Amino acid sequence: MHTRLKFAIAAMLALAGCSGGSVDMDTEEPITEPEFLAAVASASSPVSGLHASLGNGFVHTNPNVSGVNTVFGNGRAVTTISRDGSSDITLDTNDSVHGLRPVSLVHLPGRSGQYGYVFEGTPSSATGALIAVDWSDSDPGDYLAAGYWAHVQQGVSTTFEYGAFVGGPELDPSSPPAMRTAGTASYQGTAGGLYRAYYGSDTGPLQGSRETGTFVGIASLTANFGDGTISGCLGCAVPIQVSGYHFDPSGAASDLNRPLTYRLHMDAASIDRTGGTFQGSDARFTGGEIPIVSTEGEWTGRFSNRSSDGDPRLVAGTAAGEGTTAGGSTITFLGAFAGGKQ
Repeated sequence: MHTRLKFAIAAMLALAGCSGGSVDMDTEEPITEPEFLAAVASASSPVSGLHASLGNGFVHTNPNVSGVNTVFGNGRAVTTISRDGSSDITLDTNDSVHGLRPVSLVHLPGRSGQYGYVFEGTPSSATGALIAVDWSDSDPGDYLAAGYWAHVQQGVSTTFEYGAFVGGPELDPSSPPAMRTAGTASYQGTAGGLYRAYYGSDTGPLQGSRETGTFVGIASLTANFGDGTISGCLGCAVPIQVSGYHFDPSGAASDLNRPLTYRLHMDAASIDRTGGTFQGSDARFTGGEIPIVSTEGEWTGRFSNRSSDGDPRLVAGTAAGEGTTAGGSTITFLGAFAGGKQ
């Protein structure tokens, strides 16, 4: 993994739970990824946020975000994050720090996809993000976008913002899907987002270490239209992969690239048949080498307004979860997921 990218990912992860504080940054030169990382090294972990329908999708973020919208064309995705009382944040895959890579978000035939990591620093702010887009080979206007971001703003006081989003034309709330009232459907696709871990007293010589990076895995979901619920799991089909940095207690960094044995379950959430949306307060971690004794999380999303054999052809949303062991070790996810009908 590119060194600059590693700093961006680690910074985004550390950033994700901060609520503010004083940060000493150079006011003349643009903030670099290492400075971004240093500014947020002591951040706490995010597990809760505002679930809202914003424009053509869903977002999991802090409350001052008023809209998230992605425009895609000619292989380029531009995501605009609108904020109350602050300037917009613009994420552009043309600014990817190490080029674009292929990805399939919804695991459906006849589609292509790509993702890119974006970082931008100015003398007073810095933003790190990932943007992924999946589109029809025959109609690029038929696309789905997903990703996450973290932003730091230096002023009288330093503010930190973070979020995960998913959106696209077929998630438009003004054109809800038709939802049947019987039967079931299975969906599978990709999940990815921010990963953070802390090693507590039950990890021996690793105690005090931290990990930050990305998680990528398979999202498996089942919709029960008969009882009006949907449930899912990240990491049940195949192990979730994490990559980024491991920081030992002294702060020394080493590469992180390994599978996890933890899984994030998204327990049954009620489907709003009118809008084709759902929101659940029961996302929880299971598995792992060290048992989880306390876990919490949230998840939300929407069904596509395009059909496949009478059912919505895909489902997409955002999720956040945190698990804690008896010794105080923690694992945290914040990200987006999507799945095509199987």
